[in-house]
Amino acid sequence: MDEGTQQNAGQLAGLNDCWDSNKVYEETKKVVGAVMQHITYRVYLPLLLGPAGYQKYIGFESQYNAKLQPRILNEFASAAFRFGHSQIPAMVPAVNADWTLNSEKSESLADSFFRAQKVCLDGFDNILRGLLKVPVMRVDSNFVQEVKEKLFAPSAHHMGLDLTSINIQRGRDHGLAPYYKYKEYCERKFKVKATFRDKFTEYNLRRVYGDLNKVDLFVGGMLETPVHEGMLGATFSCIIGEQFRRLRDGDRFFYAHQGVFKPSQLAEIMKASMSHIVCENSAGIDTVPHNAFMVDEPSNYVSCKSLPRMNFEKWVDNKACDHE
Repeated sequence: MDEGTQQNAGQLAGLNDCWDSNKVYEETKKVVGAVMQHITYRVYLPLLLGPAGYQKYIGFESQYNAKLQPRILNEFASAAFRFGHSQIPAMVPAVNADWTLNSEKSESLADSFFRAQKVCLDGFDNILRGLLKVPVMRVDSNFVQEVKEKLFAPSAHHMGLDLTSINIQRGRDHGLAPYYKYKEYCERKFKVKATFRDKFTEYNLRRVYGDLNKVDLFVGGMLETPVHEGMLGATFSCIIGEQFRRLRDGDRFFYAHQGVFKPSQLAEIMKASMSHIVCENSAGIDTVPHNAFMVDEPSNYVSCKSLPRMNFEKWVDNKACDHE
């Protein structure tokens, strides 16, 4: 259990003396799950899909649909949600307490595989600061050598696996339809137009595949032009949006559905942020970006103490205690 979750459990237990350990656990789990859902749906996904894409593919209204199956789509798990592999950096950046890059503790990703002792020796905060300060790489067809040739290699001097090849083969092993099938489906259903990034892409695909109708879903999706204010092309945005809409509307316990939380409790959950989670779970980080998903200058960072905190008094359960 992380530090923030322990604090939440302690506050809930302190405010409700009549709760047993199982009740404290279940309520804490419910709150932690709600916080994860809130950050994912209200902060991360609008950045990933763009505000207009989020509205088109997911929608901001939350309502339970008993007829909707929230199962994981094969296309989502085997191809679309692996877009993040192109965002993996070549270096694991370490940043000092004054937010300057520590070149001595930063190292190649290929040298970091299976080296948990680095976190134990250097501490987690330096790496966490690096994740907050260094911009994420763009979603495109450019993958760093550390995942194309050196994935899980014993050292940077040895050959490793090729993550892009693994992704392509995985789609074939899972029996995914060709890219154009999903492109046509998304264009027809959502009235969107999926296009490639440049005029040379289609030419190169014809050279490799011979027939564009044979292009793998992972390959075609990674080569699309990003949607307006989003990071992904229309086809991957469509698949990912469909998945997260199903996970939300098919889950009767989703945090924003009516009746899952009291309105006063829901208002407290809305205060949650990734920046606050970083503050609660680090030993020496006392300033953070206002939005942990956005790059900003350290001079604009805000104090951890200034971030909104959840008021757990909204979870006081007088009725349950009255029955004791």
